[in-house]
Amino acid sequence: MGWMGVIEGHSLLFIAWLANPGYFGTMIISPSWRRVRYFLAFLAFILSLTVFFVDSVPTDLAGNTEKVIPGIGAYLWISAMLLNVIYHRDRYLSKHSG
Repeated sequence: MGWMGVIEGHSLLFIAWLANPGYFGTMIISPSWRRVRYFLAFLAFILSLTVFFVDSVPTDLAGNTEKVIPGIGAYLWISAMLLNVIYHRDRYLSKHSG
């Protein structure tokens, strides 16, 4: 329901969800665009950190919400974002160091 966060009034949920297109964008963009891929990976990581500011999520269309605490899934998701940044940073720096 991340992309529906704007409609439901949960803008932080939407901002955190925006990390997903950024993450997958790094896989789609041409490998020769290393700077763009690195920037996009870093932006996705920063956006993913906003998940720690989400305190409730909508449970139905009636507007009911439920409190949430980030669990193992959130930490794995953020870890994937961080590994993506590290990978693209190394690729970017390897082009410029030699």
